[in-house]
Amino acid sequence: MKGGLAALVIKVGAAGLQFAMFLVLAQALNASTYGTFGFGFSLAVLLAVAGSFGQRMLSLRYVSIYAAQGQNRLATGRIRDGFWIITLGTVAFAVLSAPAFIWMRPELGWPFIAATGVFALTTAWAEYFAFVLRAYDRMSLALAPRDVIWRGLVILSAIPLILFWPGQSSAAQITWLLTALLVAMVLVQVHLHPATRPKALFLAPAAYDRATWRPRMWGLWGVSVLQITAPNLVVVLLGLMLSPADTGPTFAALRIALLMNLVLLAANMVVSPTISRLHHDGKTRALQRTCATVAAIAGGSALLIFLGLILFGVWLLSLFGTGFETGYNVLLIVAGSYAVNALTGPTSVLLELTSHDRAAFRLLARMNLIAMAAMIPMIWAFGPVGAALCLALSVAGWNLEAVRYTRREMGIDPSVLGLMRQGQLS
Repeated sequence: MKGGLAALVIKVGAAGLQFAMFLVLAQALNASTYGTFGFGFSLAVLLAVAGSFGQRMLSLRYVSIYAAQGQNRLATGRIRDGFWIITLGTVAFAVLSAPAFIWMRPELGWPFIAATGVFALTTAWAEYFAFVLRAYDRMSLALAPRDVIWRGLVILSAIPLILFWPGQSSAAQITWLLTALLVAMVLVQVHLHPATRPKALFLAPAAYDRATWRPRMWGLWGVSVLQITAPNLVVVLLGLMLSPADTGPTFAALRIALLMNLVLLAANMVVSPTISRLHHDGKTRALQRTCATVAAIAGGSALLIFLGLILFGVWLLSLFGTGFETGYNVLLIVAGSYAVNALTGPTSVLLELTSHDRAAFRLLARMNLIAMAAMIPMIWAFGPVGAALCLALSVAGWNLEAVRYTRREMGIDPSVLGLMRQGQLS
């Protein structure tokens, strides 16, 4: 509860700052360039996850175990191996995909695509080191630099743009601004823990167990890619198929809808190392209790937030600018699927950290392939609402399937209904 409270406080503050950051950036850009920026931001997230090759969750899984067992050389080797794979992977995806996006949308221009690629690499580093620090139970250090300090600095840096050049900044300029500030935050963050300092990262004695790591990374990679693909693919496809003015309200709606995941994300960050250790030690009852508690707290909180979005969603969207209210239907559809996500508990974390990552990949692949196959015709037919329906199918459908799998194969129900099973196990 202590760790969860710290993570929740940071995530609540981060959620407010995230909303303020995107709101301020909307004022620094006009409606069209904000849509282009949203396209680039979503693309950078996709590139960072695609280039990670599962190293973030792999390090969270194994570094937490190595640290608990005092195997420091293996922990160092895991962190170093993951860092180089993420760096090379993200660069490769960014370089190989850039010509395709320029060919499809030449008006984006090379300066913007280059800025997006560099931002993707910086995002990949920030995410990776956050996962590593979570493995050491350094929750505040893992979350605060990017979630709080970086977003606060972006807001402060954008204020002069709003005061003196409102709506005149380009999407490339804003992306470079975000990148420079995030690089500064990562450099400070890695120096604050012995395991991530440059000397440890590059020079300290290390041991490698690649025979164990490599088979596990592919399932974790597939799960992470599929989890992040649908919400970001919505914005990318809208940016390619419709005008930037159509993309902007949807991007804003999706950012607001992420509030639904606030408590679940905070809880998952705290319980991930715990789930790994409980499974490793064979403590099924404690594992069931942990998952059911997360589902109850996260689900109840999500329903309250959903009610708030129903009542105040139009007003929140209107803060981004004239015409953004058109994203209200998208907001409610996606937020509803995230409510299901919260009520089903830590399904993804449970599967990924208990050697069921390949099953998670199959479940995610099935639902995401259906959703992504339908997304292009649904966008042509219904615009952003069609894309939102596909995303909702992906999010809610995969989580319900995951609960059914864990109950059948593991004897654990990670959803809010697991509270009853918790009593049976006790």
